[in-house]
Amino acid sequence: LPIFAIPEEYTRAWRHTEIALQRAGLPIASKDQGSGIYNITYFDSTGDKEKGWLSKLKFWGGDEAPEGVPFQLSLTGVGDKTELIVLDQAGEWATSNDALQIMAIIQSHLNKL
Repeated sequence: LPIFAIPEEYTRAWRHTEIALQRAGLPIASKDQGSGIYNITYFDSTGDKEKGWLSKLKFWGGDEAPEGVPFQLSLTGVGDKTELIVLDQAGEWATSNDALQIMAIIQSHLNKL
């Protein structure tokens, strides 16, 4: 199961995670520092894989806004480090490709701070 250990105490890791989310363009729907949860929306940027050739021919009507997938980020302080995991909307540990992509994006942005 994907887990990321941030080498910082909880309060500092919380702030840095929020900065990383903002820089990554992952919208924060809500947050609760007391419970360690960020509710975010993930928009897959890999394109329209599921659209067929016929739907691409459609020229009438506007483009539909991309649909985001809700996820939760859970941060837990463990001594002088903080563990970050990605949860699905129901609060279950997420292991989908989207969840792994979110983890990689956040990890990349945290490493730049």
